[in-house]
Amino acid sequence: MSDRPLFEIHYIPVEHWPQKCQEQWHEAFEDDDLFAKRKPASSWRTATIRKTRSGIGSLISWHAYKELTLDDVGIADLVTLEKIKGFIADLRDAEYAPYTIFCHIQEIYDGARVMDGSKDWRWLLNAVKKLRSKARPVRNKFKRLQPAQKLELLGRKLMEEAQTNKSLTLYKRALMFRDGLMIAALIHRPLRLSNFTSIDLGGRLTLFSKSAILSFPATELKGKRDLEIPFPPKYLAALKTYLDTYRPYL
Repeated sequence: MSDRPLFEIHYIPVEHWPQKCQEQWHEAFEDDDLFAKRKPASSWRTATIRKTRSGIGSLISWHAYKELTLDDVGIADLVTLEKIKGFIADLRDAEYAPYTIFCHIQEIYDGARVMDGSKDWRWLLNAVKKLRSKARPVRNKFKRLQPAQKLELLGRKLMEEAQTNKSLTLYKRALMFRDGLMIAALIHRPLRLSNFTSIDLGGRLTLFSKSAILSFPATELKGKRDLEIPFPPKYLAALKTYLDTYRPYL
């Protein structure tokens, strides 16, 4: 048996990619010429860019693991049938979950097709489809789901204890109130995690005297439509308590 360690994914940032790949990546997003055809990735959402960048970075880390040359190579040199087969084989040997493997091959395909549109990437798309049909989550998340009413009650209890339990430090009370408000608010506004954590005062959250509005641009949403919704009215007082009392401290 070989003493070589199993492959471990590392997400190589763009600035450490081969120079030609860096140029192809940046060119895929350029949209400066008013009269030219739009570049394929110019309208991508931030989350899509991040995921695709990670997929390409993971493949580049595999090249380093295999000690393959990365001098002056483009995306078509990185993404070949032989290399993708080797990449998948090493991911499986390292016992990465089938869904993880599918996601990375999907990301590599998405990156390759916009970075070099002159190539025929249908062979890679076929692999994506087959991996997707066989991918199943390793962990059964449904067993961990809790009723919404139970979670909302938890959030309210955390906020109440933060307000009444003076034996706790102010830091712990601030964290407890914040977490309770997040849990309770999410029950009524079940936003995607990336959208919820992006909420900023004066940006995606606007306060008025008797209300508050959450707003997200289309570029940040999966449905690619602007979204504007009121903050849950029943927790508006709690929001103001958090902003006035606990947020400045944190």
